This record gives sequence, structure tokens and C-alpha cells, in this order.
Amino acid sequence: MMQRPKNILVPTDLSYEADQALGHAIHLARQFGADVHLLHAVSGEESSRLSPADVEQVHARMESAAARRLEMSRPERGAHEIMLHTRVVHGFDVVPAVLTYTMR
Repeated sequence: MMQRPKNILVPTDLSYEADQALGHAIHLARQFGADVHLLHAVSGEESSRLSPADVEQVHARMESAAARRLEMSRPERGAHEIMLHTRVVHGFDVVPAVLTYTMR
């Protein structure tokens, strides 16, 4: 028997396709009562060029996308409410960022 997921990780590059993946993750999370973790990695090279205001803007875009997706995927009757966590990590490429985030 398959275990129900407790957490669903959605790495995002803030693209349209990532937004679509977030919508699917939210749908699954509501079915299973899981938390959704939205993660954006800013590589070391990129990170050195970003100001704190730039980082805040990225975080705001992530939260906006998440809020929009939550609104679009209204819960069906009997669906679970979900927790959505957003995180921007600095100094990592995508794969190391995902591995580091999942190991915490």
C-alpha cells in the first residue's frame, strides 16, 4: 500500500510551466492533506548580483504565484486545507538546493 505524502516539493524558476506544476501540487496536497514547499534557487553567480530588494521581489513573485494558484484551485468538498511554504535559497544551483532543502 502506498503511503500518503506529507510534503510535496515544487522547485520553481518562476516560469509558466513551474506555475502549472504548482497547481498540480496544490491539487494533490488537498487530496492527501500534504504541505507544499515552493523552492527557488539562486546560484552563487546570480546571488552575488542580487540586492536584498531583488531577493525580496523574487520572494514576492513566488508568494503571488502561490496565492493565485491557491485561489484557482478552490478546495473540493472534503478536501484538506494545506500549508504552503516558500523559500529562496542562495549560493546553490538547483540540484544541490533541492538536496539541501530535503535533508533539513
